[in-house]
Amino acid sequence: LRHMAGDLEGALGGYRGVLDILFGEHKHLFDRLLLQNAPSGQNVPNPMELEKLGLDRRDLDLIKFLLTEVSSREVLFNTLDNIGTLLSQQGNVNGSITYQFMSALLTIGQRAEPDYNRDSLMLDLISSTVGIFKASKSEFRWSVWEWIPSIIHGTELELEAGKETTLLPFDTLSLPVTPMWRKKIAVHHASQYERFHRKTDVIFKSLQNRANSSEGGRKIIKRLRVGYLSHDFNDHPTAHLMEGLFQWQNATGSIDVSAYSYGKDDGSRYRTNIARATGTFLDLAASSTDDAIDAVRRDGPHVLLDCQGHTYGARTELLASGLAPVQASYLAFPGTVGGSPAFADYLIGDRFASPPERAGQFAERLALLPGSYQANHFSGPPGIAIARGSDAWRRLRVAWDLPPSESTFVLANFNKIDKLEPGVVRAWMTVL
Repeated sequence: LRHMAGDLEGALGGYRGVLDILFGEHKHLFDRLLLQNAPSGQNVPNPMELEKLGLDRRDLDLIKFLLTEVSSREVLFNTLDNIGTLLSQQGNVNGSITYQFMSALLTIGQRAEPDYNRDSLMLDLISSTVGIFKASKSEFRWSVWEWIPSIIHGTELELEAGKETTLLPFDTLSLPVTPMWRKKIAVHHASQYERFHRKTDVIFKSLQNRANSSEGGRKIIKRLRVGYLSHDFNDHPTAHLMEGLFQWQNATGSIDVSAYSYGKDDGSRYRTNIARATGTFLDLAASSTDDAIDAVRRDGPHVLLDCQGHTYGARTELLASGLAPVQASYLAFPGTVGGSPAFADYLIGDRFASPPERAGQFAERLALLPGSYQANHFSGPPGIAIARGSDAWRRLRVAWDLPPSESTFVLANFNKIDKLEPGVVRAWMTVL
């Protein structure tokens, strides 16, 4: 719960406390194993290539001993993987890799047991392997790109076993896989939320309840109610882009706009401005699934735009439940959300992000905007622009180890490093 709430230090202390309880008086042996097998350098061994690991016999004996002494293997592996994920979130890549590699070593230690099955072991190893892969990408450790075939193989084993895949839909966007394989992962991931799918006639009553008048016995809507659902109405790129959209829609006066937030209130100006620019701002962060669904339905949007998709913090069950007569996926995740039937009626995109000739890759119908689908806030806060060629501009270039001359070409990337891949970087280096 602390981890999910963003209290990383508190969660880390809690996870380490769990390890103390699990190992008891043998915790020092685990710590020694952790220290001895911490991967170093750029080349981290692939846990799924068992025969190449070359584990020391003494280490194997110690692993088997620890596995017999620990009170719950399931809690142990979950805790190690969670620590690895948390340390990666903190930017501690080496620490993240160390704990997830330890999870892999303890998993591999089970192969000496009588009921050892290689495919079962591969299923157990995929979690730590994907964790190490994702952490390594954030530091340009390109050697892990050689793991992609084994990661795909492990993911296929998870699919065959009916398990939730460790590789998330968002992870597939930067991998060299086919678009239909990406869709398969997204649809499989969405299937766990299909039990929430309750899009019945009851929901469509909001359309009638919000009608202003009637003509010839028909309900006529004079003001459209549009709701936006997101985890990221705070200091996050989604809010940075959408702040201007909310302000524009508020200024037109022709649309009733609501924002439904289930992310943390960080007190940022982005959250404050979005709350101020919307007619209704619901904070659903502490609400249960049922309470959140009821709150949105009471607000009665005619159209709901989900601005999260399969990204960090998503509460896909809310979208799956059917919150409005018309639902669309927008902005944060340019792939399919999935669902059977589809959780969103439309995906709002453009001919670059979601080309019409690739409509089969989406569970949703494509609603393509004529230019770019991405909203932007063009009037940012005052005082941040620095004139090109000014003294302040030159001082900043020197501070960033850039030549002070205006004639020098500078290429900048403002994405997270783990979104990059070797082919793109090679292309950049060719240009430079």
